[in-house]
Amino acid sequence: YKYNLVTFLPLNLFEQFKRAANSYFLVLLMFHTSADILLLSSSEPNSLCYVETAELDGETNLKFKMALEVTDRYLQEENAMAGFNGLIECEEPNNRLDKFTGTLLWRNRRYALDADKILLRGCKIRNTHFCHGVVIFAGADTEIMKNSGKTKFKRTKIDSLMNYMVYTVNGEVSFCFSTRCPCNAQVCPGFLSFSLVNDAGQINYQAASPDEGALVTAARNFGYVFLSRTQNTITISEMGTERTYDVLAILDFNSDRKRMSVIVRESNGNIRLYCKGADTVIFERLHPRNLKREETEEALDVFASETLRTLCLCYRDISHDEFEAWNKKFMEASVATSNRDEALDKVYEEIEKDLILLGATAIEDKLQDGVPETISKLSKADIKIWVLTGDKKETAENIGFSCELLTDETTICYGEDIRQVKTHKGFLKKKKLRLKFPRTAEEKQKQIEKKRRAEAYKEQQQKNFVDLACECKAVICCRVTPKQKAMVVDLVKKYKKAITLAIGDGANDVNMIKTAHIGVGISGQEGMQAVMSSDYSFGQFRYLQRLLLVHGRWSYIRMCKFLRYFFYKNFAFTLVHIWYSFFNGFSAQTAYEDWFITLYNVLYSSLPVLLVGLFDQDVSDKLSLRFPRLYVLGQKDLLFNYKKFFRSLLHGAITSLVIFFIPYGAYLQTMGQDGEAPSDYQSFAVTAATSLVFVVNLQIGLDTSYWTFVNAFSVFGSIAIYFGITFDFHSAGIHVLFPSAFQFTGTAPNALKQLYLWLTMALTIAVCLLPVVAQRFLSMTVRPSESDRIQKNRKKYLAEEEQWQRRQSAFRRGVSARRSAYAFSHQRGYADLIASGRSIRKKRAPLDAGCLISVLYHGTSSLCWKRGKANSVLQKLLILLQLCNVKLKDGCAAV
Repeated sequence: YKYNLVTFLPLNLFEQFKRAANSYFLVLLMFHTSADILLLSSSEPNSLCYVETAELDGETNLKFKMALEVTDRYLQEENAMAGFNGLIECEEPNNRLDKFTGTLLWRNRRYALDADKILLRGCKIRNTHFCHGVVIFAGADTEIMKNSGKTKFKRTKIDSLMNYMVYTVNGEVSFCFSTRCPCNAQVCPGFLSFSLVNDAGQINYQAASPDEGALVTAARNFGYVFLSRTQNTITISEMGTERTYDVLAILDFNSDRKRMSVIVRESNGNIRLYCKGADTVIFERLHPRNLKREETEEALDVFASETLRTLCLCYRDISHDEFEAWNKKFMEASVATSNRDEALDKVYEEIEKDLILLGATAIEDKLQDGVPETISKLSKADIKIWVLTGDKKETAENIGFSCELLTDETTICYGEDIRQVKTHKGFLKKKKLRLKFPRTAEEKQKQIEKKRRAEAYKEQQQKNFVDLACECKAVICCRVTPKQKAMVVDLVKKYKKAITLAIGDGANDVNMIKTAHIGVGISGQEGMQAVMSSDYSFGQFRYLQRLLLVHGRWSYIRMCKFLRYFFYKNFAFTLVHIWYSFFNGFSAQTAYEDWFITLYNVLYSSLPVLLVGLFDQDVSDKLSLRFPRLYVLGQKDLLFNYKKFFRSLLHGAITSLVIFFIPYGAYLQTMGQDGEAPSDYQSFAVTAATSLVFVVNLQIGLDTSYWTFVNAFSVFGSIAIYFGITFDFHSAGIHVLFPSAFQFTGTAPNALKQLYLWLTMALTIAVCLLPVVAQRFLSMTVRPSESDRIQKNRKKYLAEEEQWQRRQSAFRRGVSARRSAYAFSHQRGYADLIASGRSIRKKRAPLDAGCLISVLYHGTSSLCWKRGKANSVLQKLLILLQLCNVKLKDGCAAV
C-alpha cells in the first residue's frame, strides 16, 4: 500500500504498534501522570489515590493522596464532574516537589489546597481503579520539568586548576560532615523475631518515617492499636475497646517548629490537643504548674546517655468557644495565597501553649558495624570529622562517645564556653571588636556605615567560629536545622578553602550534601532523597573509608601521574619544533612527518598513560587502609602543584633538546655504510621521531608502580604500532596510490638500516632516561616517601596479615557454613530467670508513672502470633521475652 495525506497517520501507527515493544511502552505510559493534577475524587474510600514516586524522589513505597472532602462527596459521578465550575488559584510553577499552595473557590466557599492533594507528573498510580482531577500545570510548567533544568556542576580542583593546574577531589578531602547516619538502622544478628507458617492476622503499618512506625508499633504492643484513618476520623482499639475520634485540625511538622500537633474531639464531646516534639520547644510551651517536668528531664538525661532519640509528649484541653475562635483564624491562614506558611505558624503558636506534659519516648538507632573503626582511620588520615545533628546536646555527645569520635581523654568545649576558650587562645581581644570606617556627616552615609559595620562584625564572628572549630579534633553541632547544616559546610568552604565531604541518609541532609564539594548519600530507612541528591551512594557508613582512603587516594595519584606525564610528553614533542625553527629560517616547516604529528597523541603515546590513569596504585588497598597517613599527600597537594608542573615543563624541555641536538650533531658531516651522507631532512625526522617514541614510552614505564600484562603490552605495543605504521606509510605501494599524502617514500627502511643511526638513538634514549633512573634511586634511598617505605616492607606486612588470619581461623574450626537454628539445646536455658522476674541489667534511676517510654529497634520485625489455643503457651512466652522489663505502676508502663 502507499501513503497519502489521509492514510499516512493511521497506517504509520499500525506499523509502529505491530511491534510488541512499542505496545508495551504505550501501556506503561498510561500508568504515568502526564501533568500536575488536582485530585477531585477516586474509586477508593475517602477518595484516596495511591501513588509511587520513584521517579520523583527515588522512594518505591506507596504514598497516598487524598482529595478534598467536599469534592469527594459531590464529584464521584461523571455527570457531576461535567458540571464542576470551581475556580482554582495557586502559586506560579516552581521546582518544589514537596510543597504546593493554592485555594479552590467552589459553591461560594474557599478550600485550602496543598501537596497532599496534587498528583505530580512522573508518579505512577497504583491500586486505584480510576480518579478524577483537574490539570493544574502541564508541559514545561510541571514541577518535575522545573527540576530538570541545568544541573549544578560541582567543579573539582582538577577543573578549577586546569586553567593553571590540576587536582583530584576525592584524594584531598579535609573535612567530613556527617549527620547521624552512622546510627542508621541495621538488622541485628540476634533472635529478635520469628515467623509461623500461618496467617498472622496482624496489621502492617506504612509510616512516613521509621520513627513514626516505631511509635505506632510500640503503642500496639501496649494494647493501643491504630486501626483506620479517614479524612476526618481516626479509629483506635484501646485495650480491646474500639473508639473513634474526630480529627478537627492537624498542625504540621517542619524543621523550624520541631513539633507536630493534632486537635481531636473525643466521643464525650471534649476537644483536646495532642502534641509531640523536641524537648526544647515543648518545655517552652508547658504550663507553669507542670508536676512531671523534673521527672521527665531526668528520664531524658538517662535516655540521652544511652544515645537514644527522644521526643516529648503533651496535651491540652480546649474549650469549644476557644476552638471556634481559633479555627476561624486557622481557616483564613490555610487558604492564604501568599505567605501561607508564616500565617499558619503564627496561628499554631496561639493554640500550642499551656501544655500538660505526658512523658517522653526514646527510640534507638543501632550503630552500624565498622563506624568507630572508620572514624578512627579517617582521623588518622587528618580528616576532620564534624557531626551535624538535630538531636539534643546530651544525645549528640553520647553519639560521639559511642562511635569513638570522643574519648575519655577528650576535653569537651561546649558552646557556652567558646568565648572563654577564644580569649584563652587569643582569638578575641578582651574588648569588643572595633572596626574603623571613615565617618561622614550625612545620615544616609551613617546608616550605610552601620550596615557595613554589622556585616563585617558578623563575618568576623563566622570566621572566629570556623577558626576555633578547626582547632578541635572533632566538632559536634546539635539542634541544627537542614539550612544550618548547609551553612556550616559553606562557612568551612568559604574561610578554609578546603575540600569538604558531606554524608547523610535523610531528606534533612539534602542541603548539606548539595553544598559540599562531595555529597555522599546512604540508602536506609529514611528514604532516597539523600541518595538522589548525592554524588556517591552506598549502604553503610563504613564504606566511606574505602571511598576516600583507597579509591580517592588512588584516583588522586593516577590523575596526578597522568597529567604530569601528559604535560611532559607534549612539551618533549612540541618544543622540538622550536629548536628546529632556528635552522629552517623560522618557516612553517615541521620537524616531523605530518602523519607522525597526527598519530603521536592518538596511537603512539596514549595507551600506556591511559592504563596508568586507570589501574596504577603505589600500595595495595589493604595497605592503604592499614596506613591512613598515606592520604595526607593529597591534602597537602604534594603530587601536583606549581613546582611539579614546572618540573614537568623543564623535564620535557630538556628531553626535547636531547632529542633534537644529539641526532643533529650525529648527522653533521657523517657518512653512511653505503658511502652516502644520511644527513637529509627525512632521515633526521625519522630518527628524532623514533627516539621520541622510545623515550616517552619507556618514561611511562618508569612512572608505573603497578605492573600488569596489560601495562607491559601497551608500552611495547605502542612502539610496535609505531614501527608498523611507519614502514607502511613509507612504502612505495602507498606512495603510488596517494603520492601527495605520503612523501617519505622508503625513508624509514633505508634510514633504519644504518647501524650508526641506531647507536644515535640509543645514545639519545640513554641521555634522556639514565638521569631519571639515578634520581629515582637516590630519592628512594636517601629520602624515601611514606609509600616507598611501606612498599619496601610489603612482604613483612603481608606475612603479618597471613599470621593474623591463621589465628582467626583457629577459632572457627568445625563451624558449619550453614546458618541454621535449632529449637532445642543441650544446655539449660534462661527459663528460670525469665520466670523469676529478676533483671540482670544494670539498675537505673526509677521513672515516675507519668512517663511512657518505648525503646524500639529499627530494622527488626515485630513479634507476631496466630490467635488460638495451640499457640497460647508460645504467646505467653513471647510476651515475657518482649516485655520482661515492663513494670506497671499507677496504671502506667515504663520500658
